[in-house]
Parts: sequence; structure tokens; C-alpha cells
Amino acid sequence: MVLMGVITTGFSHTVLVKSDARLEKLKAALPAGWTMSINGDTLKIENATPVWVLESNYINAPLGNLQRDMLNMEKIKKNGTETRASFVFVIKATKLLPDMEKAKANYFSKYYALFEFKAVGVDTPYARYYPYDLEEEAASIYNVLLREHLKTGIGPVYPAVDYGRP
Repeated sequence: MVLMGVITTGFSHTVLVKSDARLEKLKAALPAGWTMSINGDTLKIENATPVWVLESNYINAPLGNLQRDMLNMEKIKKNGTETRASFVFVIKATKLLPDMEKAKANYFSKYYALFEFKAVGVDTPYARYYPYDLEEEAASIYNVLLREHLKTGIGPVYPAVDYGRP
């Protein structure tokens, strides 16, 4: 299984990805239904199953609002937005990065630095997801598999949250 893609680094240099052992191990470890692909300078891990997200401020919310029960499931599906659980990273060749940019990378494969662009499908203080079992898979990928198969940079434990958002 070889992960193919062309990476444009932003330095007027293009790298052909033929095989990167860490990325291959990560791809092989993904649960059934999850795919990993590279398109241009973007690495995407995604599940095709619909997921509903309800965005709200859950900081200091009553405990009942955080429960994974039928009432909250109905609320999320009724008032939420249908999307796909996914993680998107900008990927750049490590050897072409200045040191200060390397320090900002969330993860490293053998040859590349991965910078988190977007994470959808993991509960945060500002969002709840349904189906719950898919959210659990997404959380496991985000919090376990990425760390087991890629070298961690300064990566967060949960998807980045903009606490300045109203």
C-alpha cells in the first residue's frame, strides 16, 4: 500500500510522495470506514458516514447538555448541520522548513511536517456530534492514532478551539 500524492511546498518546489513509512502505518491503522488521502499540499483523514454537528457554547453548560442520550441526539440532529468527520492538515517537506516553522508543526512523518488546518467530528467546548460511536472513533484517531504513528510536534490534545469566539 503506497500513499501517492504531489506535495507543493510553497517554496516553488514540488515533492512526489512515493512512500513515507509513518504515513503508511497511520493509514493502515485507521478504523474501517476511514480514508486518508493527499491532494496537493493537503492530507485529509475522513469518514464518509454523515455526522451532525451542533455548535454552541458548552463551557459551564448544565451536565444534561453534555450527555450522550436520546434527547441530545434528537437535538443535535434537528438543530445541527450535516457534514463529514474529517481531519485536514497542510503538509510540507521538513527539509525545506525554517526552524521557526518546524516548531509550529503539529506532527511529523518521516519526510513531512503536518500543520493542523481543520478537525471536524470531535466534541469540543463549542460543538457536539452525533452519531456518538463515530465521534468516539474520531476522538481515538485524533488523540491516539496520530500520536502513535506520527512524531508529535506541539500538537494539541483536542482540536484547536478559538476561545475568543463569541
